[in-house]
Amino acid sequence: MEKLTSIETKRDYLFAIIACALLFITTKEAIPVFVYSFFALLFAFYFLPIRLAFNLKKDIPTNEMVILIINSVLFSTVLAFSILQLYIPESSFVKIAILVIGIINFFIIVYGYFKFNRLLFLNFIFEFIIALMHL
Repeated sequence: MEKLTSIETKRDYLFAIIACALLFITTKEAIPVFVYSFFALLFAFYFLPIRLAFNLKKDIPTNEMVILIINSVLFSTVLAFSILQLYIPESSFVKIAILVIGIINFFIIVYGYFKFNRLLFLNFIFEFIIALMHL
């Protein structure tokens, strides 16, 4: 088994947990949708270009960089689709896209476990976000 260096930071976990909590609170209509939309867009912008820029400075092996890039794209897409889901709840395209992203995320979790013998907890948090979108 290869050893996976830490490509996930505490900041990543914090943003994912805040996004999950905000989505839950928004679905219960305790806060307006635009508040969640603002934070979800900020977090999506963090996960795709900013997180990659931080990690490009590090010496990360190629197979881990591929996982990092795929995860960053998936996380940003999940956050963007969660905004669409809140504004257009009856859209079948959004629901199917979220389901496909959830399945891809699940396979990345399984791949990370078998390849590196390590659970990717950030992916689990985003699976919770995907599950919240189906409430």
